[in-house]
Amino acid sequence: MSGRAPAAGTRARVRVRHRHPGVEARIEPAGEGEALIHFDAPVSAVAPGQAAVFYQGEVVLGGGYLAVSEN
Repeated sequence: MSGRAPAAGTRARVRVRHRHPGVEARIEPAGEGEALIHFDAPVSAVAPGQAAVFYQGEVVLGGGYLAVSEN
């Protein structure tokens, strides 16, 4: 994850692909430079190594690369 970890319970729209519309999710810090993403709805074709970007409206909160997918 890039930058500062989000505060516990941060709500954001998370995009996992360039053309992905994004899914609402809850972001939780999970250690130094890491976060857990709890998607509100299932997201198909998520794989380790993909980028994830967190948005609130048009503002980018942060992002990083996915390490594990638990569908």
